[in-house]
Amino acid sequence: LWCCGLSIDGLKVVGACEDGRVRLWSIKEGSLVGQPWEGNNDRVKCLDWSPNGAEVAGGLDDGTIQRWNTS
Repeated sequence: LWCCGLSIDGLKVVGACEDGRVRLWSIKEGSLVGQPWEGNNDRVKCLDWSPNGAEVAGGLDDGTIQRWNTS
């Protein structure tokens, strides 16, 4: 796990894994939510949630930013 970010409501956490994918977990259920999100093949170095919790943004190793929809 390279980095992680807790949702604003504290119910979910996202994590950037060594395989380049970002995964969403439900803290309450203790399990993965949906399928892992694919990046652009670069390592995700940081993650943060949008204020409304609808998106997660990741800063990638190549200097770009990628966004994923959380719903």
